[in-house]
Parts: sequence; C-alpha cells; structure tokens
Amino acid sequence: TENIKIDESIIKEFLKNSDSGRFFQKQKCNIKTDFTHTNLMDIGIILK
Repeated sequence: TENIKIDESIIKEFLKNSDSGRFFQKQKCNIKTDFTHTNLMDIGIILK
C-alpha cells in the first residue's frame, strides 16, 4: 500500500456535505458493493 496525503480542507468539505462516496471515488479508493437490500448509505473502513 502507499500513503496518500490529502489536504485537510478537502476532507472537511466532503464531510460537511456528507459526500463520502465521491471523496473516496476521487481518491481512487472507493469500495463498490452489489445491492445490499438495506438502507445503508456510508461505510467507513480504516485499515492500518
């Protein structure tokens, strides 16, 4: 894996707009799943 630095103001803007999907898509690290039959909107995954 590689470490990526992201400007904190960019992160805050996406958080303010509750738009994690587009944030991860722009960072090329989004996870796409098939239809889950739930009302789940966002999943946060932190890997160390």
